[in-house]
Amino acid sequence: MTKTIKEYNDYVFEVSASTLSKNFFSRNDFLSYQSHVQNKQYLCFQLKTSSKNKVIFECVFCHKDGETIFFSPITGAFSDIFQGVGLSPCMMKECFTEIEGYLVSVYGEIKLSITLPPLYFSNSSGVINCLINLGWVIEQTDVNYHLEIFDDFELRNSISSSKRKCLNKLIKNDYEFFELDINLSNVKDVYNVIAINRTALGYPVTMPEVSIIDLSSQFQNDVKLFCVKKDGLIVASAICLKINLDTLYVFYWAELPEDRVESPILKLADGISDYCEKNKIKFLDVGISTEDSKPNYGLMNFKKQLGCVESLKFTLIKETLINAS
Repeated sequence: MTKTIKEYNDYVFEVSASTLSKNFFSRNDFLSYQSHVQNKQYLCFQLKTSSKNKVIFECVFCHKDGETIFFSPITGAFSDIFQGVGLSPCMMKECFTEIEGYLVSVYGEIKLSITLPPLYFSNSSGVINCLINLGWVIEQTDVNYHLEIFDDFELRNSISSSKRKCLNKLIKNDYEFFELDINLSNVKDVYNVIAINRTALGYPVTMPEVSIIDLSSQFQNDVKLFCVKKDGLIVASAICLKINLDTLYVFYWAELPEDRVESPILKLADGISDYCEKNKIKFLDVGISTEDSKPNYGLMNFKKQLGCVESLKFTLIKETLINAS
């Protein structure tokens, strides 16, 4: 279903149920899957050239049935806004104005929320400025961490000297890194370590095991499983998502509490970064170290000691009220 919202001399602004995005969290197959699993609906807004039908702006908003809170992404770390060649700041402002106007005309009073990618992934400075000037406000300012992977990258060259000694000790003591196939047994084994770790630390596991199993089954080419073993037993593990050709995102990673002194997660990070280098992946995104903008200093220190680069990630919101008068 495609509906024209507004026609211009050289462009047409439309809403549809199909997106061109190659970002995992905004792809058609992921949107369709999560729409079914989480009972959510999504709308894809696009600005196209009239002559060649070429998309130069795209943004997806989602909502739950019967609710008027519109959010992006449908679920996951962040959404993205496609800005093609030829999209001017003025045109982008027009697009967001039309999105808001359309949603208000259909649903009445609404609330809008969008979590943009970390600035390393996509420079959203112009988007942020545009939204603020349209009355949006920054709700969260989170700090994201990533490793920049280049040819012949070795983690040991970016980590602190204390972490390098720890990594050497792990290698000497026969801690081994593995990439695992996607199957029920492996998913359960990897998830078990993560669940044990988070329970011990008092953190919730945001996705239950059954959901991870289903996600892995549905997206076998996008979900990656890694682990570190000692004497044949998994002592650290990770579930990663391939966001696009250039980016691998660490969805969960953890080590068993009883092995924390040895820090096998360091060997895990070393192995995953090596996987990225061999597969020409440019960025290893290890996620934010803040919650609702509040810093977790332990996580921050750990990621900085890995040599990670910081970048900001913004969530913006806007409430649109209809003037009864």
